[in-house]
Amino acid sequence: MLHPHFPILGSPSSCEGHVVAEPLGRIVPSVKPEPLGQRTAADSYYQYRDRSARNNADWPEPNPPLGRIAHFSSLRKLEPSKYQDTFFDSREAQQHYLHASQSTPFYRRVIADSPAVISWCRDDCELKQSVKYRKKCEANDYTLTINRTKLEDRGE
Repeated sequence: MLHPHFPILGSPSSCEGHVVAEPLGRIVPSVKPEPLGQRTAADSYYQYRDRSARNNADWPEPNPPLGRIAHFSSLRKLEPSKYQDTFFDSREAQQHYLHASQSTPFYRRVIADSPAVISWCRDDCELKQSVKYRKKCEANDYTLTINRTKLEDRGE
């Protein structure tokens, strides 16, 4: 039996339907769990993508890294001057001469309003963290160390 102060929106069997009455006059829709093996249709993501494209005139450029996607819309709309992709030509970088079988560190300092996402690349491929390539970040200082250098490691 329902309490006299409950709004009577349906019988207790309405849990199978769409509305359940709760104390204080709240109406809670009943949620039917989806089976675990069922895939979400791709169409459900199009609405989100299209809304993001409408809200951002330059969508999808610049292409934000996945770690920054949560702040993309607010940063682009509220402070567009602070958000930009920055690249420099590798020919502008200082040359390093070294002996084989040594470790060579490359230092960069990046000062920005928001935390920077740094990618180290060679021949247009990103270098992944490994025994050979060590990436390190301390505050605004970023370091790539190449261990056991060989003649094949030369280049841009």
